[in-house]
Amino acid sequence: MDPAVYLAGMPSSLGQGRGPDPRIAPWAGWTTGGLDQAVAWDSVFCFLRAIAAPQPNQPRRIFIFEAPGGATQQYQAMQLLLSDTAQFGPALVEWFAQRALGRWPRAALPLKGRHVFICTHGGRDRCCGRYGYPFYRQASALVSTLETEGLLPTNWVQTWQVSHISGHRFAPTLVDLPEGRYYGALTLEDWRSLLLHQGALELLSRVYRGWAYLPELAQAVERLLWQQQGWQWLGKSLSYQQLSTEVQQRTLPATGQSSVQANVQTWQISLTWGSSHTWQASIQSDPSRQRSILGSCGHESLTQIEQYQVMRLKQLKCDLIPGGMKARAEPSLVQLKS
Repeated sequence: MDPAVYLAGMPSSLGQGRGPDPRIAPWAGWTTGGLDQAVAWDSVFCFLRAIAAPQPNQPRRIFIFEAPGGATQQYQAMQLLLSDTAQFGPALVEWFAQRALGRWPRAALPLKGRHVFICTHGGRDRCCGRYGYPFYRQASALVSTLETEGLLPTNWVQTWQVSHISGHRFAPTLVDLPEGRYYGALTLEDWRSLLLHQGALELLSRVYRGWAYLPELAQAVERLLWQQQGWQWLGKSLSYQQLSTEVQQRTLPATGQSSVQANVQTWQISLTWGSSHTWQASIQSDPSRQRSILGSCGHESLTQIEQYQVMRLKQLKCDLIPGGMKARAEPSLVQLKS
């Protein structure tokens, strides 16, 4: 089944930044060279709503979510309304040209609500067709049920079928915008918890793939802190700073009695939550714990996934947080998923 929304570009903070999908070039009036020169995809999500709705005069849409810079908990959400898909390419080139000058295009309109893009693109990977599309229907139905029960504002949460957003081996997979957080291997109960910001946050260890706004290493620490602080974590802005990087060669155990030499990297970072909570963390690569997994459904080749360990987590500034927990300093193994 073809998706209703096509990815035009996404950040690379999960290791798979992408520019325009070549399949949309024939009908989108795509100016590849001009767009590639104008866009810094590391800070932008862009989706094209191409399929006409039942009303023949309803416009096509471009959804754009742009990183604001500095402390935040979500992307800036805007949209463009167009009469024809052939306008997609020129409109995006103009959009990013204006943003490079620090201006919003005149045609830019605020995009309100929560927009959840669920990959159902079976043509890209059969996992997303087999697991993504049934989950999309169930997820949409749950939103309607929660609206009827008064637990969600009407029409605030919009679910969309979307083309490939990476991580298809974790299907069903989605990106929740304007937050910009990725999830995979979701159940309907997980989805309910994420919708309502309720329930035990142990689920993050199973389904949370990371926050696109942060670099990969900071994502490992952010997940750990979210689990410690609870759902209130989403209520304050967050900023990140990389303090130092070090590479050392160490002897690591291998199979049998042998050992191997490997480079071990250590990063020192800080995360500031709100105005009065700062943590410093030490994160270390762990070559001895690398895992081999299938890169995609139907593939026979394995992909090596590097593992990272949060070695030290120290809270520097703290206010009393009702219901919160203090940051722990003991090591905690964190796997980054891509």
